[in-house]
Amino acid sequence: MASLRAFVAVELDPKLAPGVVAVQEQLARDGWQRVKWVEAHNLHFTLKFLGEVSVDDLDKIAGSIDRGLRGFHQFGVELAGIGAFPSASRPRVIWIGVGQGKEQLCSLAEAVRKEFPPEKQPFRPHLTIGRVKDARAIPVLKEAADLKLGRFTVERVSLIQSALTRSGPIYTRLHEFPLAGEVEGWEEKGLD
Repeated sequence: MASLRAFVAVELDPKLAPGVVAVQEQLARDGWQRVKWVEAHNLHFTLKFLGEVSVDDLDKIAGSIDRGLRGFHQFGVELAGIGAFPSASRPRVIWIGVGQGKEQLCSLAEAVRKEFPPEKQPFRPHLTIGRVKDARAIPVLKEAADLKLGRFTVERVSLIQSALTRSGPIYTRLHEFPLAGEVEGWEEKGLD
């Protein structure tokens, strides 16, 4: 039986990727050399990691996601703040956080997650921008709550395949789930 690695995500609007790349480049200049940076075209908010799934189950999985998203409308998300998991003093994952739209993103993730077996970890909305290879060789991350990188409209959720390769993951969108309506009074904004 054929299988693949998959996850459910909100993909970052490509217009905001240059701002994220600028943050990655600044961190690298500040001494963060032993980090595997996420490529701009792979930036996303993971709502639910599914792991290895059977190809035969993809239609069932898509149906579950679609059911969980019923009634959800488009909403705005602002990229704001920077931090690390598990902590800034012991970073393994470097992330950019969410300002406006955090509650809606959490609700969206909860709606998707309830369609699948429960996870041990609660959902913490973040955009992973790098994975630290050697935390001993880097400066302590200065969490910047005031960092603002722009905002975008969440118009859809995607089911994505993740194929792991030596040069990094290759993501393939398997299915899109459009959200209803349009956001009123929300101006998308990138870095000026």
